[in-house]
Amino acid sequence: MKQAHGNWVTGDTFWGREAEISSFIQKIDEGANIILLAPRRMGKTSLMHEALKRLSERYLCVFVDLQKSESSADALVELGRAIYPFKNLRQKWATTASGMMKSCLSAVEEVGVYEFGFKLRGSLTEGNWDTEADKLLDILAASDRPAVIFMDEVPIMVN
Repeated sequence: MKQAHGNWVTGDTFWGREAEISSFIQKIDEGANIILLAPRRMGKTSLMHEALKRLSERYLCVFVDLQKSESSADALVELGRAIYPFKNLRQKWATTASGMMKSCLSAVEEVGVYEFGFKLRGSLTEGNWDTEADKLLDILAASDRPAVIFMDEVPIMVN
């Protein structure tokens, strides 16, 4: 096997980590909240993506990259973008959320996912982001399968 380079490794290039992935999945099955700490380029993101792949039949798995987030509102936008592929979740969020969210989400089909992030980011304020986050998390909690949220690059956002 040759060494892999890039964002993360999957499939045949994800090898030699069976004990770690088994332990990680076991902890998720037990309901644990997990923080992966290691230096850069040690495989944290690869481990999350591999777990997501293996768990996606049993759990609603959402991967959120927070690297470009500079605030809590930015993190909420990234979570919103991460659930975008789950049509039923984004429709529930649009139905239960404030008028601001309804108008943003109703336009998503026309403007695309990335522009959606900019529209949503512009509509969130210090006064409303936490209410909108609670609504979105409630929707995830009420989904047909238990939800697992994989958050990558949290230290970069916090810093």
